[in-house]
Amino acid sequence: KIQQVLVYAVKSYENPGIRRDTLDALRMHADNPNIRQALIYAMQRDSNAGVRLEALGAVANMNSSSDVHTALLDALEHDTNPGVRVAAVDALIDRTEKEGYDEPTAQALAHLASTDSNPYVRLKCANAVMKSGK
Repeated sequence: KIQQVLVYAVKSYENPGIRRDTLDALRMHADNPNIRQALIYAMQRDSNAGVRLEALGAVANMNSSSDVHTALLDALEHDTNPGVRVAAVDALIDRTEKEGYDEPTAQALAHLASTDSNPYVRLKCANAVMKSGK
């Protein structure tokens, strides 16, 4: 019951501070599919960049899976906040160092290395592309 209330709070509570604090309580139980989905939801859809960034940190620490990888790529390519995009680059780099580069990640990094609106995001992406040798 408590987890259900926390999942509801992450998705629906009006106060971004409470949504962010709720993420801390949920991140320890990311193996639960409902909590996993709520963390990804917050990372992709929360209106507050700080909440999205906190959720991205929780998602980045989850076990590898296609939904996590897709969510990180989505944050990299579509989040409006450059801080969130930088965190997504870092999370994807960490994953690729452990698991190797996949084509969608390599393409996204190469594309954003020349097109992202933020110079630091472009630099991070360019460095990742150079490190991968692609």
